[in-house]
Amino acid sequence: MGISLYASRIVLQQLGVEDFGVYSVVGSLSMFFLFLNYGVSTAIQRFLTYEIGIKNDEGLQKCFSSGLAVTILICIVLITAGEIAGFFAIDYLLDIPAGKEGDALFVYQFTLLMIVLDLFKSCFQSLILSYERMSFFAYLSIAEALLKLTVVMLLSIFPGNKLHIYVILLTSSSFLILICYLLYSRINFPNVKLTLRGGRERLRTIVSFTGWNTLSSFADLCYMQGSNIVLNMFYGVALNAAMGITNQVKTAVMTFSKNVQFAANPHIIKEFAKGEYENFSTLIYGVSRISFLILFLPGLPILLNIHTILSIWLTVIPPYTETFIQLMICFALIDSLVGPLWIGMQATGNIKRYQITTSIIWISILPVTYYIFKYGGGPEWVILTQIIFGAVLICVRLIFAQSKCHIPVKSYIMRVIIPLVKATAAAAIIPLAASLLFTGLAKLVITSLLTLIALPSASYLLALTASERSQVVALVKSRLHRS
Repeated sequence: MGISLYASRIVLQQLGVEDFGVYSVVGSLSMFFLFLNYGVSTAIQRFLTYEIGIKNDEGLQKCFSSGLAVTILICIVLITAGEIAGFFAIDYLLDIPAGKEGDALFVYQFTLLMIVLDLFKSCFQSLILSYERMSFFAYLSIAEALLKLTVVMLLSIFPGNKLHIYVILLTSSSFLILICYLLYSRINFPNVKLTLRGGRERLRTIVSFTGWNTLSSFADLCYMQGSNIVLNMFYGVALNAAMGITNQVKTAVMTFSKNVQFAANPHIIKEFAKGEYENFSTLIYGVSRISFLILFLPGLPILLNIHTILSIWLTVIPPYTETFIQLMICFALIDSLVGPLWIGMQATGNIKRYQITTSIIWISILPVTYYIFKYGGGPEWVILTQIIFGAVLICVRLIFAQSKCHIPVKSYIMRVIIPLVKATAAAAIIPLAASLLFTGLAKLVITSLLTLIALPSASYLLALTASERSQVVALVKSRLHRS
């Protein structure tokens, strides 16, 4: 998170507000096609994990081969559709500053290439995560962050068009990371071959599952990236720069909860595959609470100290950045509860109605935001609509979880929502009081330290079950004994 936030500061300095805004809005356009990546990677990981859970090596190979074949097909579709849509959008849709059209096209081509590289990386990443090789995933994630930091530092060294240099270096780093995933998979999983012979039936199953996941991820990208484009249409690239900074903060902060979910997802799917429904639901409850609490840990100090943080972090603060970040933290907290419920539905394999319903609701965010802007709504509504729809969707997901995943709504409220309300309310009291007594850097340090003390304490007493508290105590004792 620290590397990501520091890198954002340097990129903004090196590119300037205008070029950073161009990169953000064009990146948003190309990221529309990430729904293809997300759909196929989720499908591959679900089927690989399920086959590992039931110890079916032949099925594992067929799933991987079919997933690789689907990835190649999607890359062909991506390149064809991406080129057509990109030229049209840059020429006729986006508000690109005069003289920057060539830069926008250059950035678009390379970001499209990065998506292709990420598509192939997702095949090997899914395999590694299905086998729960979290140590490699963690080390490579750190290496990837350091590599991106190196890219940012090189910006000040290379002469020429900084925007062009930045995207070329980012693409090179994506290629290097893909090679690392490929080599690790070949060395550690020799039983999984790089072939395309998965069988028609398995290929058809994965294509179907990918299709429904793709619909969902397309809806997600519509509200994430489409809102950035709508914002550009009404308020220009300066607000896109603010949204670019906001999304980087969101990505960095949500890394905490997302990595908890990465580690838990294979367990959740395997418990369902084995028919251990009690363990399955208990995992979902626990991961939901931990995901929210671990995100609240950096979230509360950011909410209380956003002006000071931005003043230290950035030399140039685009307008509305403070408001956007505060609202995005609120949305991220709601969104942290989605992952475990969503992976629970993935485990069942019965996702058609679920994906259609949630996708329609998500896509509705775009026209709602558009008309709010059209009739005079302020820029903050680009995130306020996400918060409102996110809360509605939690309710919808719970209804599906009750009917498909053995997770009663009442049980979820009692075992997730109420403990979280108690723990966060108790933990926030002292930092909030301190924020009224101090200002500036002192306020940032004191409220952060108080949150670091209050939240774990309140979480232990009010959010964890008796069994979970016993596990925490046992883990601490084990660590102390080793040291």
